[in-house]
Amino acid sequence: MGEINEKQLASEYEKKIKDLFKERKRNSKSKSKKTKSKEYNIIGGKKSHKNRTRKHRK
Repeated sequence: MGEINEKQLASEYEKKIKDLFKERKRNSKSKSKKTKSKEYNIIGGKKSHKNRTRKHRK
């Protein structure tokens, strides 16, 4: 039973974090692109590879 509760709590926290990040992303347009991408990567985003390739092209 303990493991199930831990997994449930973890998933709930992940959802909350993702929702918070979505709101923050909408609100903060003053932030630089670098910090945004870093935050996105922390919360399991898939943008990391795309950003890397784009940086090399410039």
